[in-house]
Amino acid sequence: TFASIVLTIANAAQNEDLVAIDSKVAAATAFTESLDTSAEIRGYDGDAANAVVKAWLANVKDEATLGTATSAAALNAIAAASAA
Repeated sequence: TFASIVLTIANAAQNEDLVAIDSKVAAATAFTESLDTSAEIRGYDGDAANAVVKAWLANVKDEATLGTATSAAALNAIAAASAA
C-alpha cells in the first residue's frame, strides 16, 4: 500500500532527511495539539485549510525552522488562517 511505502522510506531516512522528517512530525503534532477549542477544530476542515497547513509544514526542515513554526504566535496564526 501507499502507506507502507511511505513508512519504509521514512524508516530508511538518514542525516538531513531524517532531521526534516522528525521536524515535520514534531510540527504537525504541535499544530494538532494547539487546536484546543471547538472553533479551531471545526475550522481545520476542507481543502482550503489543508492547503494552508500544507504550505506551513513545507517550510519546516530542521530544528531552527521547527522552532519558528511552532512558536505560540505561529501556531495561533496558522490555526486562524486555516479556519478562514
